[in-house]
Order: sequence, then C-alpha cells, then structure tokens
Amino acid sequence: SGASRRSCGIRAALRIVSTRFPADHATVLTVKGNLATWLSAAGEWERALSLAQEVLTVAGRVPTPGHALALAYERVALIAVNIPGRLALADSLSHAALQTFRSVVAPDHPLITSSMRNVAIILAYRGRHVEGLALMDSAIARSRQVGDTGSWRYMTGQRVPMLIALGRSDEAVRSAAI
Repeated sequence: SGASRRSCGIRAALRIVSTRFPADHATVLTVKGNLATWLSAAGEWERALSLAQEVLTVAGRVPTPGHALALAYERVALIAVNIPGRLALADSLSHAALQTFRSVVAPDHPLITSSMRNVAIILAYRGRHVEGLALMDSAIARSRQVGDTGSWRYMTGQRVPMLIALGRSDEAVRSAAI
C-alpha cells in the first residue's frame, strides 16, 4: 500500500540521516518524529510512542524550551492517548504542550488553539467532560475571533461526544449540524 511504502521510505531516510548527523541533530529528530507519526497512523502505537519519546527526550535537553519541545510533547500525547493505560501520560503531556506553546508563540497563534483542542479531547477521554467541553468552547471562541471558519466548525463537531456524555443531546444535535 501507499502508506506502507511511505513508512519504508521514512525508515530509510532515518537510517541515512542517522549515519550522517548526530542523534540530536534537527534533521534526525524531524525524520524520527515523522516516522513516529506514520507508525501511529498505521496503528503501531508502542513503536510510535517509543520513537516520539526519544524525540521528546532530546528536545527536553535544550536549555530554553521552544516550539520543538511543545511539538514533541504534543506528538507523544497524541500517540499515548491511543494506548490503553497511557491516558494519564497523554493528559500530562498535552497540558505541557499547551503551556509551552503559550510561552513560546504569540498569544493568538493557531498552535495554541489546536493544542487547547487536543487537551480538551484528552480530558474528555479521561471522563472529564465538563472541563473538556469548557476548553473546547474556549478554543472555538478563539478560532471564531480570528475568522478561522474551518477550524471552529471542525471543533464544534468535536463537542458532540462530550455533550452526549453530559446528557445534552439536543445541544449535541445542534453542534453536529454546524
């Protein structure tokens, strides 16, 4: 399949860049992170998580936390959320990603809104639907404020499972219809 060929291509790229650059080089980390993303898309969660955690470990060694660290936190969180028993890790790292994004990008940056959405969904997965919905609604408000129609409509649809879990089916139907 096409996805399988791409995954093989990324693995080959990782072998090549790993022989030419040190393990903490940005190129190696980018390729390793991309491979983790592909592995997670293929359902190879544990392998994906291991690679993503390697990237996070290196990104965490940088003296000044930055964009790369926030992305590494988020990647691990978004992989971990799919693995039974790893929701607490996903929750913790999604919050760390949001906090880091807030400290390194402009206050109105779309990465903050996206990270808020991810935290909201993970909160809901943990059964914290009220908190998740409140944060999702804040992310939607941010998207609407900047006129990002696609994002706020997408996130409005993501409210539906939270609303259903809270017994708010009429509101869920309205959210689904947007």
